[in-house]
Amino acid sequence: MFLLVAFARAPAGEPAGSSWAPEGPAPQDTMQRYEYPDPRLAPLEPTLPPHGSILVQTRGCLECHRLGDRGARSGLDLSGVGRRLNAVAIERLLKDPHGVNTEASMLRPPLTKAEVTAIAEFLARLR
Repeated sequence: MFLLVAFARAPAGEPAGSSWAPEGPAPQDTMQRYEYPDPRLAPLEPTLPPHGSILVQTRGCLECHRLGDRGARSGLDLSGVGRRLNAVAIERLLKDPHGVNTEASMLRPPLTKAEVTAIAEFLARLR
C-alpha cells in the first residue's frame, strides 16, 4: 500500500510563510453566490411535448376513471376509448364536458391546451 502526501508550496519567489492565494474568488465563494433553481419549481422543457400517458396518471384522471388495472371505477373506463372516440372528440370532452353531454358528472379539468391535446391523442390510440 502506498501513501501519497502532497505539501502545499508557495509559488517561486514568494516566502514560505506568505499568504499566497490564487487570483479570483475561491470556489466555495462562487458556489455560495450562485442561486440554484429549485427542481420542484423548474418549468418543464418547453420544446418537448407532454406525454399523454404520464399526464393521465399525474393530472387526476385516474381519481375517477380506470385505465387497465389502475384507477377508480366511478367514471368511464378509458382502456378502449379510442375505439369509440377520435382525438378531436376527446379534446372537445376535455375542454367542455357539459357542452358535449349535459348529463356529464365530469368537471372541466384544469389542463393547458398542450396537455389536452397530448391526453386526447394518447387516449385515441387506446383500442
